[in-house]
Amino acid sequence: MSLYRRSWLLAALVFLLCLLVGGGLVYQVEKNWYLDHQKDALLFGDQQVHALQHQINSSLAAAAALGAVVKHQGGELGEFDDLASSLLAYYKGISALQLAPAGVIRHIHPLAGHEKALGHDLFKDDARSLEARQAVKTRRMVMAGPFELIQGGPAVIGRYPVFFDTDAQEDFFWGFANALVRLEELLAASGLSDIDRQGYDYSLTRIHPDTGDVQRIAAGPREPDGGDLGEPVYFEVEVPGGVWILSLAPRGGWNLSPSFALLVSSTLLLSLLMAWGGYRLCRQPERLRRIVDDRTAELYLRNEELEQHRHRLAELVSVRTADLEASHEALRGSERRYRSLFETMTQGMLRYDRSGEIVEANPAASRLFGLELDEMALWSSADVRWRPLREDNLPYRDEELPCSLCLSTGKPVRDQVVGIYNPRLDEYRWMMVNAVPQFCPEGGELTHVWASFADISELKKSKELLRSREESFRDLSLQFQALLDNIPDAIFLISPRRQIVWANSCATLQFPVEGGLEDLRCCALWQEATESPPVCLSSRAMESGEMVSDEFKSLDGRIWDVRTLPIHADTGGVKSLILVARDVTRTVELKAETVRAGQLASIGELAAGVAHEINNPINGIINYGQILADSSEVPESMKTFAHEIMSEGERIAGIVRSLLSFARDRNEERSHSGIDEVLAPAIALTESQLAREGIRFLVSIKESLPQLLLHRQQLQQVFLNLISNARHALNQKFPAHHEEKTLRIDCTLVRIEGRPYLRTLFEDRGTGIPEQLLGKVMHPFFSTKGSDEGTGLGLSISHGIVTDHGGRFNIESAAGEFTRVFVDLPVAERELE
Repeated sequence: MSLYRRSWLLAALVFLLCLLVGGGLVYQVEKNWYLDHQKDALLFGDQQVHALQHQINSSLAAAAALGAVVKHQGGELGEFDDLASSLLAYYKGISALQLAPAGVIRHIHPLAGHEKALGHDLFKDDARSLEARQAVKTRRMVMAGPFELIQGGPAVIGRYPVFFDTDAQEDFFWGFANALVRLEELLAASGLSDIDRQGYDYSLTRIHPDTGDVQRIAAGPREPDGGDLGEPVYFEVEVPGGVWILSLAPRGGWNLSPSFALLVSSTLLLSLLMAWGGYRLCRQPERLRRIVDDRTAELYLRNEELEQHRHRLAELVSVRTADLEASHEALRGSERRYRSLFETMTQGMLRYDRSGEIVEANPAASRLFGLELDEMALWSSADVRWRPLREDNLPYRDEELPCSLCLSTGKPVRDQVVGIYNPRLDEYRWMMVNAVPQFCPEGGELTHVWASFADISELKKSKELLRSREESFRDLSLQFQALLDNIPDAIFLISPRRQIVWANSCATLQFPVEGGLEDLRCCALWQEATESPPVCLSSRAMESGEMVSDEFKSLDGRIWDVRTLPIHADTGGVKSLILVARDVTRTVELKAETVRAGQLASIGELAAGVAHEINNPINGIINYGQILADSSEVPESMKTFAHEIMSEGERIAGIVRSLLSFARDRNEERSHSGIDEVLAPAIALTESQLAREGIRFLVSIKESLPQLLLHRQQLQQVFLNLISNARHALNQKFPAHHEEKTLRIDCTLVRIEGRPYLRTLFEDRGTGIPEQLLGKVMHPFFSTKGSDEGTGLGLSISHGIVTDHGGRFNIESAAGEFTRVFVDLPVAERELE
């Protein structure tokens, strides 16, 4: 066979072989691309499943928390709206929380938009009863839905069954704590609605527990008609009481890779090139023989030229050898001078070659490192036996060491602090290291590195000791600052010039001054805040050198106990002052209330004695009147007077009974009472006096008002005080009879922050209260009456009694027009059930 035919046959075989191998590689690349694409889809879907499960569990955890509170409180949940509001603020993504005692929805928060669900029985609803019974049977939370809500819109609901422990064998089923989550909000919060942006189509389904059919929960906006996703991957989403299925497939299906056409073209082109190469290789021996003959002739000519060059080089070497001998003698002199300086230096010196090995060291380096010169010659710059430390006591990395850094960059390294272990002293010595590179004069190639070491261990110890003491003083200062800021008294540091140098946090809160308290004179604190400023306490303490104290009342009604303590200098004088101000208003109030309570107790005992003394003769008068009215011998005209005597006697007896009710023990327990039972005795005691003074009573109490849990005697005291204040204001404005001389009392039911309160309004058209005094009338000892008409404690004590009952005490007034007092008392818990 000729060379030409063999060349073409070899080219055809190479083409087929390359085509076969390339096709196999293309197939494997496409298969790997498909598997990677499917793996990405699995990873992406798994992330979505975890996000959806996390959002469902986070949203429905509120139902479990609500059920735990219901169980802890024994089913009594009076603050449901407040609790539900707190849970909704903590657990995000929830539309509403519900309580369904015995399966009937009774409480919903927020109620707006969910009113239709109230009273819904979960066990009687065919669409919801299965999950409800499953939750009771398993005693675990079950997620019902999705389904259309009664109030509209798809949603899922977490039902948490609440059981109470009883003496019977089985626990008592109380009801459900439900968490309602709108489906649209759930999908948006979990990120499922963003799958479409990642290039995927999806479908979320479940097996309906009633019908067993596949129920679609959600799907992507580009999902094909009929829900066919091609060959999707499936994921199970575990939800309380069931499983959801997430189907995921890339948009457009699992197509070929974008590089498929390029791979096929490349395979075909490479096969052609390999076939052409095989053809050229088969023809190569003939060309090589011709090339060898040509090169042989050239080599003969080059050998002759090289021989001539060798003779010229021998002559040049002899001349240069003489020059080198002279240069070496000069270098030996320089080396002797260098060696003397090198060995007598106080700083350690090391010379490293390009590989980082130590090739030279002076005696000072041996002393600093605790090693003999021949030992150091065996170590390199990166040897772990150096145990190098940075200035912050962390170990150096090999590439960060000054010598290693200089070798790698070819640049000097200046003033780096390095800690190096000295085995002879068994301690670390701290060095100031400088590394300088040295280059070959010819070509500029790095030949070696010089490193100098100066011992700065003692200097570093001094710096560390100074830093440690600074930190100790700083920590001590912070501790004292925290201690003084947490003291509930206002504390000031006063300079000899009577200016505030420093104040604690309580002082800045108690005395808010624009621009801060610093540099403010201490007297300014009291001169602008008191009715009669005291003599400067700082001046008195500075002059006497002893502690000075005083007590006074500020314009806002607070009472202050102020103490000034001098700080003496070593020379004996006062260099600064510490001023401590304490708010003792509450202490004075408690003392005043104690005095008032003693006065009321004495008045009660006196009233009880007077009532008992009056009660016996008045009963006799009523009996004699009854005898006269029943006697047949008395004329009819006289019987009319007998009946009047009996009527007036009964009225006096009613007043006596009211006095006796006020004289009872003040430590009585709280009891459930209607507001009319509290008002009636107060009105009975005052209506006669009000009628004599021309004051009209207008009392309006709505029927079927709920009862209150209260101390009757304390609330009667409040109402008597309010009636007395109104009477005084009306008599001041209208000394005689007048049509506007009225006192109106209204009792109504109101809601405050979602809770029912019983409001009692006392309104008079008297003198009113000026606006500048309205904020002070409830301060202890403040009174608009004369010194012989009031103590200034009535409203303060009344406010305290109402607050102690969990109520609210508010005043509205306009000077010269009216005064309204609102007493809001919470409705008893049993009235809310």
